Amino acid sequence: MQVVVPAGGLVLQRRECGEVELDEVVREEVGYTFALASELAVRATLVSLGVDDHVLVVLFHHIATDGESMRPFVRDLSVAYEARLSGGVPDWAPLPVQYADYALWQRQVPGSEEDPDSELSGQLAFWREALADLPVELEYPTDRPRPAVASQRGGGFEVELGVELHARLDELARTTGTTFPRRRRAAPGDRGEGRLPRRTRRVARGRRAAWTRVHSRRSEGVAGDRGAGRARPCRPRQSARWSGRGRAHVPGAGLRRPVQPPGLVLLRSL
Repeated sequence: MQVVVPAGGLVLQRRECGEVELDEVVREEVGYTFALASELAVRATLVSLGVDDHVLVVLFHHIATDGESMRPFVRDLSVAYEARLSGGVPDWAPLPVQYADYALWQRQVPGSEEDPDSELSGQLAFWREALADLPVELEYPTDRPRPAVASQRGGGFEVELGVELHARLDELARTTGTTFPRRRRAAPGDRGEGRLPRRTRRVARGRRAAWTRVHSRRSEGVAGDRGAGRARPCRPRQSARWSGRGRAHVPGAGLRRPVQPPGLVLLRSL
């Protein structure tokens, strides 16, 4: 659902502090919790350090933007800043497409599943093959028996990567021709060695950016799809090879499969 609000609805917040307190003030601002039912999903705060020294903090909720949107946002902000410095008004180039155009394209371009020559039919065939023959459930060694009826309750387990480990994973991703998120997704497979049979395949879920047209990269907003990829555990020495092999089965590798059928993803990744 798209909600269009009048232009000028954003209120610039103002704060004052000294140079010493700046980091703490910025942390407070980026920790702000949005009330999405009653306010915009963006917040801008101008922190004044002195008469001619200011810091602008802009916070977006992820429901309204994504990482791919930061580049056009910063570019547009720079245009506005330069214009105001010279006493003028921003002269932004008109967008070639609106965000709503992307949603329409995503519905129209794939075609119909009934058409064997359509983009959607080809992608369905790809994902049926990629996610075929996966186990119904994985027999991980758990601390309690699996209930007969799923409670749907979940839990969280946080893992903090140190600077050195992060750098090593980043380097491994570069040497295997993958990205850090794909290498991070491979880590559970490495840890699973010795706990699952070697040929056991599992599903790794995630999200990926879905801006698939050059002209759409000037737009801002969320364009992401759910993804499911298959993988299997490996010995630690084979970790690099596992990363490269997993690349072919991670959604969005090379943006070759931009529209992953949601129903098939949910069926295979729960």
